[in-house]
Amino acid sequence: MSYPFDDSVDIMTEGKFAVDVLYYELGMTDPNATEVPIRGLFDDESRNAERGDSQVERTMPTLCVRKAVCPNASNRDKMIINDTNYQVKNVLPDGTGLLDLELKVIL
Repeated sequence: MSYPFDDSVDIMTEGKFAVDVLYYELGMTDPNATEVPIRGLFDDESRNAERGDSQVERTMPTLCVRKAVCPNASNRDKMIINDTNYQVKNVLPDGTGLLDLELKVIL
């Protein structure tokens, strides 16, 4: 997912689109992990899939951040967004300096 940018406004860190995130490189339980406050664009849209008479709804929470903010992002990393704990499921660079981090909820 790519986002158009206006140089006068940084939607990644300012305004109503960006969310506050507590990011833990290496995960929350690793003694070497540090808590880093970052901001990014969070999407937790639900999607429906149908097969015959069955219908399934699922979400794919995704956080879009600048690669410079999380240069070593990996599936070991964890974060807290809106009081919910997530683990990075996939790291998807978009080739423009942004990362889409697909997340999964940690219960």
